[in-house]
Amino acid sequence: MATAMTTLLDAQPLALAIAFLGGLAVAILLARLLGRSERDVANLADGLALAKTELTQRETRIRELEREVASARDQVRPLSDEVDRLRRQIAARKGGSDAAETVSLAAGALTMLKGVGPKLVAELETIGVSDIGQIAAWSADEAAAADARLGTFAGRIARDQLVAQAQLLVDGRITEYEARFGKIEAAKG
Repeated sequence: MATAMTTLLDAQPLALAIAFLGGLAVAILLARLLGRSERDVANLADGLALAKTELTQRETRIRELEREVASARDQVRPLSDEVDRLRRQIAARKGGSDAAETVSLAAGALTMLKGVGPKLVAELETIGVSDIGQIAAWSADEAAAADARLGTFAGRIARDQLVAQAQLLVDGRITEYEARFGKIEAAKG
């Protein structure tokens, strides 16, 4: 066996030298690639840590803004109530109807809600919803359950804030409704 190995070594010293150098080159290349990968991984880890920090800061800012919005709504509520009271008083003196009366007369009109058109009304009716009062009475769980049954309209109840809209309209909080969602349009279709 030793003789065969010696013969092999004697017969192809150049081939062995080339194989050795090729192996060394591959080893050096792998070492460089691995070193580069380690740097890349370290850079990615740093980037990930930075992104997590930014995300935390943004989440904190969102919570602050949500508190500010809630506070502003609390401050606006008494003012909008007073505006609604004055509107009713003026309408009573004139003998006409105001927006609150219009809403109460058309309380069943689902299309009064922003984002609700005839197709969504049809879909709501298939799940047993026929007026704003039903939507206004929903809990968060009931709204989520109804939303899950809306097929292609899934997600609209939360996105369009239909429960909040309905509650404001049913409560006659027209000024607050219009401040948050825009002017009330006559019930469509």
